[in-house]
Amino acid sequence: MKKLLAMAVLLMTSIILFDGCKKGAEDPFISFKSREKRMIGKWKVTAFKINGEDTLETTWSDLPVQAVPPSCGTKNVTYNYVNDTRFNFDKNGRYDVTTKIKLTQTITYTSPGTSCQNTTNVLVDSKGVSKGLWNFVGGVGSIKNKEQLVLTESEDGVAGDVYNLVRLSSKEVKLYQAVTDPTGGVIKYEWTLEPDKD
Repeated sequence: MKKLLAMAVLLMTSIILFDGCKKGAEDPFISFKSREKRMIGKWKVTAFKINGEDTLETTWSDLPVQAVPPSCGTKNVTYNYVNDTRFNFDKNGRYDVTTKIKLTQTITYTSPGTSCQNTTNVLVDSKGVSKGLWNFVGGVGSIKNKEQLVLTESEDGVAGDVYNLVRLSSKEVKLYQAVTDPTGGVIKYEWTLEPDKD
């Protein structure tokens, strides 16, 4: 009976201790890798939400209008926006983010002909890279140590952003940031990153 009681106490103590190591709300219950080792590597953004709406890929259309000349029928214009963002965090505390943005416009006619052919135009096709330093912060107030990620875009530590680490596992990272806009409203950003296999 004493052995059973001792095992129960040991199990409860282990659960309390391991749960105290958990930082983000959705972190794995237990991990044998440090937070630094889980963060290091190449990551692809698989979801990016602004106020709950996914914005990585968006399609929208203008209202259909009568084509010119009228023999072409109705003219439909559709736009497609794609954002491909990838992070690379190295073991020396440096990071780079590569963002590719492509915006296309597709014009279709209900009665295409010689004077009105269906077309797809690339309106934007750009690539941007930003580099800087990364580190964990926290340990103040209700924020646990290493519960937040800081990305500093310049090596002098002047410009940067702080992100809440909702989840940090070797298979998924979830970041959250709430920013007050100039009108006093709050914009909520949410990122989901998965290992970059490309």
